[in-house]
Amino acid sequence: MTVPVPAGGARLRVGLDSRNLMLSEGTGVATYGRTLLESIARMGGDAELVLDIPGTPLRGGTVRLRRYLRALGWRSRIVALHPNEVAARPAARLLARFARVHAARDVFRTANVHLDIYRRLLVLIAGDPPPLMHWTYPLPLRLRGALNLYTGHDLIPLRDPALTSIDQGKFRRLIRAIVKRADHIVTVSESSRRDIIELLGCRPERVTNTYQALDLPPALLARSDADVAAEVAATLGLPRGGYVLFAGSIEPRKNIRTLIEAHRLSGVALPLVLGGPDGWRAAEQLAAAGDRLRRAPCDTAETRAGAVVRLPYLPYERLLALVRGARALVFASLSEGFGLPILEAMALGTPVVAANFGAMAEIAGDAALLVDVRDPRALSQAIARIADDSALCAELAARGRRRAAQFSLDAYAARMERLYRGLLGGPR
Repeated sequence: MTVPVPAGGARLRVGLDSRNLMLSEGTGVATYGRTLLESIARMGGDAELVLDIPGTPLRGGTVRLRRYLRALGWRSRIVALHPNEVAARPAARLLARFARVHAARDVFRTANVHLDIYRRLLVLIAGDPPPLMHWTYPLPLRLRGALNLYTGHDLIPLRDPALTSIDQGKFRRLIRAIVKRADHIVTVSESSRRDIIELLGCRPERVTNTYQALDLPPALLARSDADVAAEVAATLGLPRGGYVLFAGSIEPRKNIRTLIEAHRLSGVALPLVLGGPDGWRAAEQLAAAGDRLRRAPCDTAETRAGAVVRLPYLPYERLLALVRGARALVFASLSEGFGLPILEAMALGTPVVAANFGAMAEIAGDAALLVDVRDPRALSQAIARIADDSALCAELAARGRRRAAQFSLDAYAARMERLYRGLLGGPR
């Protein structure tokens, strides 16, 4: 494909999709998209958005797909958003950061229908497309006239299908369609890169691991310990350092049932706080807590000693305050593409217990207490050590801060710029 190549110092134009960027309750993938947006700004580039405008749901079998696509006006067009119109949108500040918005009605759902029927990617057409289109998630779309990059965060539905509700057959069709047409694949760890090469047969030179970046709000980092303690007390009814924390969705992949059992076996008085939304099969994971399950805030010492305290979804900055206020983050996940909570805890000076395998061990390096989280007794011993050994906690906190510094946003932006310019034929 021939695309306009910016000169060595010319501004890059990079397209991003709105699939996860616009989520009000952000996930790790939403954080990834927003970090990419910030990195494009730091490299002096212009970000352009492919924006999905939700439309009328498709009634299965009642409309021929081709007619449906024409009715939607699926060929994307450039929308010049008036400042007042931008300000009226819920994500006003985010939208205002894009140099241009390419809008298409119901494009993400339509693309999935198209893939199901035709087994190929839906092609979008835009006036003056950006030279690079970086899809932040495996979406069955291509932007004509651009080099199309796709981020594959993990291949858990293929490697560990029992850990996810994603249909393995549909996921395989999606990934294979993307790999067939992608100009390049981006991923976030060497563990995921190996999976993409081995399970999908990708040539190694077509897959780049850029890792992720850590971009914590400066206001949170500047908060005093007293402020953090006050927020922990108000939210949990617990003292700062008086609990161990898991942060993430409640689902089998996060190994919550084993974590709850390990916490019981440890015999520690510190409550286990589970912070995050209910995910797939959450109820059966939480059932392991039995009558130890409590809702925050805890009222008395008697109700919180050895308890499992459940918190629903929390705003990002509040959740990070709870991470900073914890004795330790216990991230017992069985499979991750990256494991961002590990890095966030390290940057905040919170000790981490994590799996001694996969991307979790790769990201943590020597800065966490790594154990076989599949073994309840091994995990319980790690929790007990964290509860009893303040010297160990101090050492892990110091190592963690040094480790987190290696994932700075500036370093990430430099890696992304080298990749983008290299793909466009410029200096890498």
